[in-house]
Amino acid sequence: MTKNLLALAGLLLIAACGGGEPAKTPNVEQGEVDLTVREMAGPSTWEIDREASTIRFRATQNNKEFIGTFGAWNAGILMNPESPAEEGEIEAIIDLASADAGTNDRNNALPEEGWFNTALHPTAIYRSNDITDTGEGSYNAEGTLTIKGITRDVSMPFALEIAEDGRAIADGSVLLDRSEFGVGSGEFADGKWVGLEVEVLLHIEAVPAG
Repeated sequence: MTKNLLALAGLLLIAACGGGEPAKTPNVEQGEVDLTVREMAGPSTWEIDREASTIRFRATQNNKEFIGTFGAWNAGILMNPESPAEEGEIEAIIDLASADAGTNDRNNALPEEGWFNTALHPTAIYRSNDITDTGEGSYNAEGTLTIKGITRDVSMPFALEIAEDGRAIADGSVLLDRSEFGVGSGEFADGKWVGLEVEVLLHIEAVPAG
C-alpha cells in the first residue's frame, strides 16, 4: 500500500467581490496561458487523472461561504512514498483566469488589478522543496507559492491512499491569507466584505507514469 504516490499540487487562494447572477463558465481558451511544468522522469513519476482531480477553494463574502474551482491547471509529480525526502518533487501551475467563483460579478472582478491582476501575473506557481512522511498514510509538503510576483512559504498536509489497482488518491487542504499575496485591495483589503482566509481543497488522483 505504499508503493506509490501522489502529492498535491499545492496552491492557491482566492477571494472575490460582488454577488450577483450565477456564473457562466469563464472564457479561457486552452493554450492561452503557458502551463508547462518541468519534466520529471523516473520510476516514481505519476500521471494525473485530470477528469478525476479537482482544485477548489472555499472563501466568504458578506460572511457567507462560497466554493469555487480552477478549471485550467497542470502539475508534475515525482515521489516515492517510502522515501519522499529522497524522491519527492511537486510543481504545479494554475491559470488564475480560469477561476470560477460562482457568480459573474466575482468572476469578472478576479482578473482585475486589485485581485489577481492576470494581465501581468497570469499564473500561480507552487514548488515543493521537502516532502515528509508523517505516518499512517499522511504526508506534508513544504514549498513555496507565488501569486502576483509574491512568494510565500506554504506547508500543505495531505492524506494518501493507494487503491488495489495502484491508483493514488490524495486529499489535502491548506488555509491561506489572501492579503499576504496582495490579493484584494481598496475596500476589500481588510476582510470586511470578503474574508481574508481562503481554504484550498485538493483532490488528486494519479497512476504510475509509463
